[in-house]
Amino acid sequence: MPKLAPSPRRAFLYDHEIAALFRVAASTPRYWRFIGRLPTVKVGRRAAVPRSAVAALAASSGLGIADHEIDAAIDGHLALDTNGAAA
Repeated sequence: MPKLAPSPRRAFLYDHEIAALFRVAASTPRYWRFIGRLPTVKVGRRAAVPRSAVAALAASSGLGIADHEIDAAIDGHLALDTNGAAA
């Protein structure tokens, strides 16, 4: 059976993906967008954040979040605890 090509990297992340990545409450990325810490781009009817802005915030915060962790957040592979925060 031939191997499927990996899916292309998505250019934008949604609030729930950013929350899982940074291990914060689901409302925190929305607040970051509100105060201007993260830029907002409309994707259809949803508000999203450019991947590059999320990577820049991760670098400036010193969390050491790697690119594969951003991919895991997008794919929903980050483990969540009972409160919905990343474990």
